[in-house]
Amino acid sequence: MLSILENIGENVERATNVDQVLQMSGLDFTVKGENCFYMYNGMPELVPGVQANVREDTGDILGVVSNRYKICQNTYAFEFINYISNDIKFRKAGMTKNGIIYIIAELESSMYLKDEYKNYVIFRNAHNGKFPLQATISPMRVVCENQFHSVFSKAENRVYIKHVSGLE
Repeated sequence: MLSILENIGENVERATNVDQVLQMSGLDFTVKGENCFYMYNGMPELVPGVQANVREDTGDILGVVSNRYKICQNTYAFEFINYISNDIKFRKAGMTKNGIIYIIAELESSMYLKDEYKNYVIFRNAHNGKFPLQATISPMRVVCENQFHSVFSKAENRVYIKHVSGLE
């Protein structure tokens, strides 16, 4: 019988760097901004100041944002993870239904009162203008979208870069 942990995200345990994580999980796609239109009297009209962020490989819309929003590709957004520690172990990666792209990694374990204690670091990003690039350490391995929100909303040790017009 499979545990629920085995069904969440893609297993990326063999990955040794972020590029491999993104390839193994199918998150190595690129995103482009497309104009948005609405129908008026049967004719398409451009929506000024708005763009749809679209996956180039599938055409899926990941978010509708201001045209000032600068797309940050997944490879660039998560590149910094390669420099955190040589002891980081990648575990899972994927994308939630609302477009949050995530990578879950395990940090070196610690001993407390003769018990092994594992910490996980969770990274997330999105292309919808709603979520910043974030990282936080969690004592639990996140297995559902509700836990993502709980971990990030209550974390005192999170780091985030607001992504409105660009990450720079």
